[in-house]
Amino acid sequence: MPKKTIKKISNQIKDFLHKLSYCFVANYKNIVIENYKLKLCKKGMSRKSINYLELYEIVRQLSCKLQ
Repeated sequence: MPKKTIKKISNQIKDFLHKLSYCFVANYKNIVIENYKLKLCKKGMSRKSINYLELYEIVRQLSCKLQ
């Protein structure tokens, strides 16, 4: 894939994550995030699938927006 296409997809993912975290913060008073080990998930999923989910980024954005 060309570099421009990869950058566009990356920006779309970041935009979606910002909108998703904003929606959670705006609509819910309390948000509970389960703390689980990704090592257990890696047994059933490939690393690309885990990275694609960007769970750490969602948690980071939620914690910043809730403060």
